[in-house]
Amino acid sequence: MVKIIMDIMKKIMVAAMSAALLAVVSCSRTFSVTADTGSGEYDGVKVYMTRQYPADAGKNVILDSTVIENGVYSFVLEDVGEPCLVTFELEPKVRSDHYTEYYDLLPADCIASPGDIRIKYTPDGITAGGNSINDDFERLVLKPHREAHARSMAYRERTSLSDSIEVFYRQARPQYIEFVRKYAGTPAGAALFYGRTPEFYSESLFEEINGTMKPEYAQAWKEKQESMRRSMEDTDKARKAVAKGKDYIDFGSTTDSGQPVRLSDAVRPGRVLLVDFWASWCRPCRAEIPAIKQLYEKYHDAGLDVISVSLDTGEAAWKKAMEMEQMPWPQWSDLKGFKGEAATSYAIQAIPFIVLIGPDGKIALVNMHGETLENAIKELL
Repeated sequence: MVKIIMDIMKKIMVAAMSAALLAVVSCSRTFSVTADTGSGEYDGVKVYMTRQYPADAGKNVILDSTVIENGVYSFVLEDVGEPCLVTFELEPKVRSDHYTEYYDLLPADCIASPGDIRIKYTPDGITAGGNSINDDFERLVLKPHREAHARSMAYRERTSLSDSIEVFYRQARPQYIEFVRKYAGTPAGAALFYGRTPEFYSESLFEEINGTMKPEYAQAWKEKQESMRRSMEDTDKARKAVAKGKDYIDFGSTTDSGQPVRLSDAVRPGRVLLVDFWASWCRPCRAEIPAIKQLYEKYHDAGLDVISVSLDTGEAAWKKAMEMEQMPWPQWSDLKGFKGEAATSYAIQAIPFIVLIGPDGKIALVNMHGETLENAIKELL
């Protein structure tokens, strides 16, 4: 009987020890972080924790969010996986379709890895630590950044801003590279490596370290560079295509009543067409509308037509601005902003933007205003 009881006790003890060991192992994979902003100014503001994907910010993932209380915020990840770079950023103070205002508390970074991590906001910058990789991150990345930034700000008093930034690069580069080399096999090391342009490294050094990265990250970087190259080529091609003397480029849009329409519908032989790209949120655009109205009233009967193509993304804001401005010519928008067919066809990256099409269907003027625009209209008519 005693032997049976002893066997049962042994089994219970083994089970308890196994459970305890499992708990220890489980805890060892837990990442917790507490950040002290040093101020109650941001209490009630939401903070997002975002995982930085190496080489392609489009693949970043928001992992969690919380609210600052008593100047402090904290996060916990139960199973953090491989060490990765995470960023903590406050929600925007104000946000609209084309305007964002941020709080003056800058984003903070640390490495999400098992341990209890502490972040502190100081007047000199961010500090972080709590386990070996974050201690290295503090020693090799954050601290050199703080020190070099302070020196470059002082140096800026005696030279240009670009030169003072170069001081920061020269001073912080060696430690930064040391961290990247040491943790090249992790998502954290890869995120920091690709977080700098190749020019930050020498060509040979970049190729060397890039060769140590996981293939998926190296491929993501390659694809991102190729995508940027194609985008620049497309923009350059579009700009050349809309130069003075070229045939106008047709595009599709939608009228304010919801009907599909094309630019070719508005181009009429023997008449001049002024295409005004604008948006409700663009103050310079709206400030220019009275001048366009004057041109329309003065030259419409003689052969000038006008259409306004809005780069708004919100229908309500667009139509409210239309009602306020009372423009007596057609109003179009596909509500896709700068990504719409109209904007991309003419390589538009800023507004107001005007295209003047002559009676022969050729582009007569691109993005000129005031007296130059009126003189061009008179010549065409």
